[in-house]
Amino acid sequence: MARSSHNEPFFLALQVVPAIAWGGTGVGKSASLEALAKSLNRTFVPLLGATMAPEDLGGFPLPDYKTGVVRQMPASWASRTMDGKALVFVDEVTNVPSAVQAGMLSVLTERRVGDYQMPASTLFAGAANPPELCPNAVPLAPAMRSRFAHFQWHVDYEHWFNGLRAGCDWQAPKFPVVPSHWTERLPQFGSLVEAFLRAAPDCREKLPIDDETMSFPTLRTWHYLTRCFAAADACGLDRNDPAYKRLAFGCVGEAAGSEFIRYWHHLDLVNPEAILNGDEEFEYVDKPDVMLCLLTGMVAALRSNTSKDRWVRAAQVFIAIGKRNVELFLLGFKPLWRPVKDGGVRPDGWTPPQQLLSQLMELVKS
Repeated sequence: MARSSHNEPFFLALQVVPAIAWGGTGVGKSASLEALAKSLNRTFVPLLGATMAPEDLGGFPLPDYKTGVVRQMPASWASRTMDGKALVFVDEVTNVPSAVQAGMLSVLTERRVGDYQMPASTLFAGAANPPELCPNAVPLAPAMRSRFAHFQWHVDYEHWFNGLRAGCDWQAPKFPVVPSHWTERLPQFGSLVEAFLRAAPDCREKLPIDDETMSFPTLRTWHYLTRCFAAADACGLDRNDPAYKRLAFGCVGEAAGSEFIRYWHHLDLVNPEAILNGDEEFEYVDKPDVMLCLLTGMVAALRSNTSKDRWVRAAQVFIAIGKRNVELFLLGFKPLWRPVKDGGVRPDGWTPPQQLLSQLMELVKS
């Protein structure tokens, strides 16, 4: 029942960080997440917050008489995550008892259930109704709130009406799918976050003073923002896309998120396509965040249009930057050098001209 244009930031975020959708009861949150799991070829593992006990997350004590210790046996739902392709969905998060919330903290961030370690690729999503709609609602502690990126759920009534006319048959929306190479953007946005937080130290951490503020800046939530922005960029979202604002607000809150978006938009970024096409000459500027954005941007642009001439122009920029800052060069060099068939952007079976190759290898060895 979701309208992908409104709920896309939530669907995108939960593929790289734990994310929660806030909305009314019976509006399709659970059904949409089950459809998303199917779209991503993942096992949908639903958990109901109101019926969970601490042992469901912390494990059940089991004596090991051979070793003389007591082990924590995970609940049966955890076995469905063993292949690393699970989407674990916790519904009614505001009905999770306080004693259970404590156990959920390590599940969300460390992926541990009792003595069982879930694969790092396991995804986590949550859904919650406003407290006034929940019997026995429990406010989320700040430690729990900071484990999620928070999003308001939007209902597309036209889509719902269409489903009614089709005999109560609702088609799943088109979901954004984060590509496997999204992690290549992490240095780019990590550098942006670092530069911003150095310039605006007041935005680094600010704990909430009430139970209503869901998103707020901490080191963890800035990490979440970095991952979400890298994933959004890998999905091809233009930096003026409003989804970035919702991702920022969902991770670090409206105040810090607005400041970061403003900072990002005022950076004097170089257009990587103009350099790759030979329309502009590269000029080095002593701004590491801007230069890293250019390097990662060129790699992203080469993925959609790889040619020898464009690759050579990109390599020349890498060399020019590497001579001044070899660390930036090394951060982006691997995907530049790796062949297309192995997930990189260098044309398959092609070796660059010897002079260019020598300069690149000299920087690699430095």
